[in-house]
Amino acid sequence: METLYRHSDYVNSVAFQPSRDDDDDDPLIASGSDDCSLVLLSNRGKKRHVITFGSPVMTVMWHPAEEAKLMARIHSGISVK
Repeated sequence: METLYRHSDYVNSVAFQPSRDDDDDDPLIASGSDDCSLVLLSNRGKKRHVITFGSPVMTVMWHPAEEAKLMARIHSGISVK
């Protein structure tokens, strides 16, 4: 088992961003972990953002109707970023 970029504990969820219509470089990959962080990477592995929560990130997924929105379920509730 390998550690996904910047995570220091188990990774609970990985989501690939749906294809985008704009000319941005890559679709994004989001991962949520027991280390209470959500990491956004380009599909080429370049780190884009790290968001830290107060409890483990259990699930990440892109909003089905608004693909620019990423949803995260943390151990203590739900957050939309």
